[in-house]
Amino acid sequence: MNSFRFVGSAVLVAAGIALCAPAGIAQSRVKGGVSRPLGVPNYQPSHSSLSIGGPVAMGDNGSTNPATLSDGTAATGVLDFDYDPATALLTVTVRNTSPVVPGLNTAVMGDVYLNAPLALAAVDAVLVSQAAEGGADPAYGLSVDLDPYDLNGVNDTGYFGCFSLRLIAPAGGGIAATGATGTPAIAVTGPAVFTLQLIGSMDLLQQVTADYPVKLQSVPGPLATMVTNAAVPFYNAGDGSGIGIISDVTGDCNPIAFWSGNNRIGHTQTLFVQATPGCHGCEVWSPILATSNLPPAIGIQLEIGGPQNSLNFILPWTFTQVGFHMLSYTIPNDINLIGVTRYWQFMTNPVTGITTTFEKSPFVTTTYLP
Repeated sequence: MNSFRFVGSAVLVAAGIALCAPAGIAQSRVKGGVSRPLGVPNYQPSHSSLSIGGPVAMGDNGSTNPATLSDGTAATGVLDFDYDPATALLTVTVRNTSPVVPGLNTAVMGDVYLNAPLALAAVDAVLVSQAAEGGADPAYGLSVDLDPYDLNGVNDTGYFGCFSLRLIAPAGGGIAATGATGTPAIAVTGPAVFTLQLIGSMDLLQQVTADYPVKLQSVPGPLATMVTNAAVPFYNAGDGSGIGIISDVTGDCNPIAFWSGNNRIGHTQTLFVQATPGCHGCEVWSPILATSNLPPAIGIQLEIGGPQNSLNFILPWTFTQVGFHMLSYTIPNDINLIGVTRYWQFMTNPVTGITTTFEKSPFVTTTYLP
């Protein structure tokens, strides 16, 4: 189901994700009443950051090293994410770090495209506050797309695909770099701070961390040639000759993982995992939480168990599309499972081939309940 509604300055569209299933994790067991990443003990607030532009980013005109606008203007920025799982508030701080050259106009940031785990953890999002340097109102709106996989054109950048979230700049406005000249009067000077309320089941929202906007990727649309974690249109505020969309710095597998569903015996629970297309995935589980290594031949440091660690060496799936692999299973209706805990971590190998170097998702844990 898709919805599209306009509320004040915020466009809200709820979000779902196309899923396909891997094999090989059906024996999972689970801890503590509520599933959550162990990387956020006691649901503590978390922080992460994305760089826009720079040497390994791409512009929608194909430019790189560095990415530039259509007239060759350099355009860069930083997106900082702070998430409070107790309130499900995601704060996005946007900085325009484009080079400021005396006498020349500096690139202005327009819309901001990014992702949140909507329909898996959140079912909607609302822009509840925004402010820039000096308390100025950036006057942005918010578009939320429940299903970027339907390619209905909502939050579609074209070259960089579709996103679940889009902060929409006012006409002729945006976010200027500190010290820039020649920017339009309606533009605000960054940093601009946007606070989004994620809406959904708190059991799932408490699993979300600030890493998720950094890890979640765009959905390839009909015109998309690049898959990225964020994208920002810039424009040259002077004569308007320089425009373009600049991506974040890409290249990592960016694995993520979290649980959905009921932890109770006789009920169904689902493990969702995602990584960059072309990466190979495997999973690790342990019944105990302790710091240890897997066997020396593997050489991977883990913090999810002792000698009872088990690693699926077969690497049961390769990510051929953006989206979540998922495993749904029914917990047996067996009272002997009550209180049994299983800790999980999802790991990926890069697109260049299977190596001994893995990127690791946040830890997840879950316990069977009556």
